[in-house]
Amino acid sequence: MDWVKYYLAYGNLLVAIGALGVGFLVISKNWHDRAKQAYFIFTTAVGLYALFYWPTMISKSQQEWLFWFRIMCLPVVFIAIGNTHFVFEWLDIAKQHRLFLILIYVFGLAILPFLFTSYFIVEVIKSSWGYIFAGGPVFYIWSFSYIILWIVAFFTLIRHYPSLTYIQKKQARLFFIGNVIGAICGLPNFTCLGNITPQFPPLTTPFIILYVVLTGYAIIRYRAMEIDTVIHKTVLWLISISFLVLPVGIIYGLFREWLAVLSMAKVTALVSATLLVFLWYYQHLKPRIDHFFRRRTYDYQTILGKVAEKIATTISVEDLTCQLLNEVCETMYLRNGVLLLLSRDGSRYYITGRRGYQEGGGDARGGACEIFTAAQRDKLEAVRRELVCSAPLVKWLVEHCDILEKGQVEVDPQYEAIRSEALACFDAHQLEVAVPLVVKGQVNAILGLGKKENLRAYSAKDLELLKKLGEEAGVTVFNALHYEELAETERLEEEMRMGRQIQMMLLPREAPSIAGLNVWGMMEPAKEIGGDYYDFITLPGKGALSVVIGDVSGKGVGAGLLMAMAKTAIHTLSQEQTSPREILLRTNEILNQHVGGQKFMTMLYFMWRDDTKTLTYSSAGHEHILILRHQSQELEAIQSGGLMLGMIPDIDMFLEEKDIILAPKDKILLYTDGVTEALNQNQDRYGLDRLKESFKEHSGTPAQDLMNLIRDEVYAFIGTTPQYDDITLVVMEAS
Repeated sequence: MDWVKYYLAYGNLLVAIGALGVGFLVISKNWHDRAKQAYFIFTTAVGLYALFYWPTMISKSQQEWLFWFRIMCLPVVFIAIGNTHFVFEWLDIAKQHRLFLILIYVFGLAILPFLFTSYFIVEVIKSSWGYIFAGGPVFYIWSFSYIILWIVAFFTLIRHYPSLTYIQKKQARLFFIGNVIGAICGLPNFTCLGNITPQFPPLTTPFIILYVVLTGYAIIRYRAMEIDTVIHKTVLWLISISFLVLPVGIIYGLFREWLAVLSMAKVTALVSATLLVFLWYYQHLKPRIDHFFRRRTYDYQTILGKVAEKIATTISVEDLTCQLLNEVCETMYLRNGVLLLLSRDGSRYYITGRRGYQEGGGDARGGACEIFTAAQRDKLEAVRRELVCSAPLVKWLVEHCDILEKGQVEVDPQYEAIRSEALACFDAHQLEVAVPLVVKGQVNAILGLGKKENLRAYSAKDLELLKKLGEEAGVTVFNALHYEELAETERLEEEMRMGRQIQMMLLPREAPSIAGLNVWGMMEPAKEIGGDYYDFITLPGKGALSVVIGDVSGKGVGAGLLMAMAKTAIHTLSQEQTSPREILLRTNEILNQHVGGQKFMTMLYFMWRDDTKTLTYSSAGHEHILILRHQSQELEAIQSGGLMLGMIPDIDMFLEEKDIILAPKDKILLYTDGVTEALNQNQDRYGLDRLKESFKEHSGTPAQDLMNLIRDEVYAFIGTTPQYDDITLVVMEAS
């Protein structure tokens, strides 16, 4: 059994290194974050326990074993204390339970002196597993407190689980399993009650390893506590190669006597076989591990749907800069990025923000986004502060409106005229690519992007994607720049006021009267002119009612005009067509013809027929459809699907037409993203889960009251935070 003992000893040594490494990774992100502090205490305690476990397994004498065993016991209670503290901080309930947390830390410190007394270790016995013991009074307290703290953490997670977000629930499920495993790690201690000796204490080692892996996975994979999912290539190599080295070491430990008597030919054959296994690992298994940790699927639609859509509603230059850099760097796993905006006089491009640089320097390291004021810009070197429009590099970007790559500039003769200056700019900001943000042939900004985290070059698909992003983001930058100019005049306020009035006049003034269906809608506009739209279209000759809800990307006059254009097209086409899908197809053609993909609009079109009690609908990339069945009280959330209107000329392949059959008192809730993305003072989003809960909670009220109650809950959640987007709700109830 010696090989098992040494395997467990060195296994615990690896656990110690891993736990301490994860703890320092977490705490290095923010030393002042209490959740990170608690997790650091937990991982340090696990690491020290595993580290001191190692010498107990290879001790040569009872006295030596007893010494290291007592040392090993010191951090055990703090494993459970640190875990409980971390769970409380992660759930943001630590302030309410501060006294409890103080008491458990005091208890942990108070019990430490007793771990070296005779009241703890009563009897030491020699067995095939090494030296083991029977417990004393302090041991019982120590063991029970360990288990109780794990149970407290476990049930705290269960109690708060329903209120967590989707990603938090994924993290919580792993923490659940981890807390069960953590408690199991302490169960062998209870076999020491009385004079019963534990026969399998070393078997706790695999449980400890599994628990550390689970919590580490929850943090890295699902970005708990803002820890990046990206792992550097070198670190990833060391982690992945260990999966090969460790099994080889175990095999050698098991068969070392047999290997010692092999002939040279057999050793050569064995080494060759091992090499083949390594090559298979490197070609097949390692890329999968690399994919698991680092690769994110992204394409044109994802960028437009997630990056461009998120920044489209932003009218503040500072917010736009921060969102654009964060979204692009996180989506494409980039080390760093910088944004330069065109000055009002059109003479230069000045730095407005950057992500991934050291304070006062240019070393790319990843991290938070920096926004520069005029005073802060003046402290930067000229090459980092601005690019004048007369420079050859800027002239090339303005003339070609195309992406410029550092690698191409270095080797391609066509860039000879701008090479030295372009490379100086690239090197100053540590950039690999310069992306012009263009609208109507004008470069409003330059987006500079650094190396990828995996150190690979930008592919042709990357460059195509970035060019499309430059066109879409160029519109948003143009709007943001000109909004600031207009905001300085009183004329803008008057135009906005009139625009909001016109927008509200375009909405239905009363609920329609139609057999079999009660329909109510409302829109609460934000300060700017928004692009939310809902409508009820009665079709007398067809005996039907159409219910429409939509959301234009962005805000301002452009969004309001596109909304008005969409309303006109929908009303006209509804008199001609009977298919929701055909109406959306024709509307898309009209919008794309006028806006050319510069803006887009999501939409849901429903058509109700009382004779069949059926809603026929088609979706163009809008939010979920929420259905509450009266009979079963089950809530259905249907992902609407489809592609936004106005992006491309033909969306025939993206649109579908489906039916929803309603029973009496069944209800449907429609909404725009102004509801789910509403923010409170803590910058928390209202979210789809809260909307579902509110819908279900008030399901017994009539349609109009239900709509008003949900609206009131959204505004109660927002509190004093300024409303940044229109809030639109539509409720339908079958009668």
